[in-house]
Amino acid sequence: MTVEGENVPAGPKRLLPFALSLKAATMTFATGLSLLGSLGQFAFVEGFDAQIAARGAEMRDIEAHVATLRTTQNEYFNGYVQSNLLFALNPAETSVNKGLVGQMYRLAILDRAFPFRAMMGDLAIAGLFDFKKTNDEYRGLSEAARADLTAGSYAALNAFEKNILDQALNFQGKLQDRYFVAQSEKAAAEAARDKRRLMLTVLAALGTVLLLVANLIEVRKARKKDVNAPN
Repeated sequence: MTVEGENVPAGPKRLLPFALSLKAATMTFATGLSLLGSLGQFAFVEGFDAQIAARGAEMRDIEAHVATLRTTQNEYFNGYVQSNLLFALNPAETSVNKGLVGQMYRLAILDRAFPFRAMMGDLAIAGLFDFKKTNDEYRGLSEAARADLTAGSYAALNAFEKNILDQALNFQGKLQDRYFVAQSEKAAAEAARDKRRLMLTVLAALGTVLLLVANLIEVRKARKKDVNAPN
């Protein structure tokens, strides 16, 4: 092949477009890897972050529910024991000393009603029952127990409270079961997020290395061309 009177080997001329296209493909591929590794952190990782945040919020909500239930149950049981002891002293007897026992008994029923209503409120927030309706029924039973000081009214109050307590304990057990499930889901999402983040980081690093190699090769060719150029 002759160009302007000079003989030029045909091979290098044919290879030149191929070399240029290979370089372009390498640069494009490397840039794509770098972009995928960088932008992929938003496209392919944020979903896991949202899932992890949701499970974390659910776990904190469960912890708050369980803490409230445990605290109110402990406070209620203290008042329950006290009122039982006072009832055993026969507060309905109207002598001077027994009259004092009756007043203490009434106060004990009021004292245990405060944590019990807090417990009912937490259960009502969770959707187990309507608070106003349940509280109105409880108020009626409490007032009756403080009014006549008889075993029947006190047993009715205890039966109502036991029903609510059974619901609270059952709900608390379900919350604790769900807590462990949410904890496992959160751990699985964290593991998947970290694995995907690592893969994207590797892709970004690989793209950067390919770009560097391509540029170094180009610089080397340029230097070699300069060295071989006639003075």
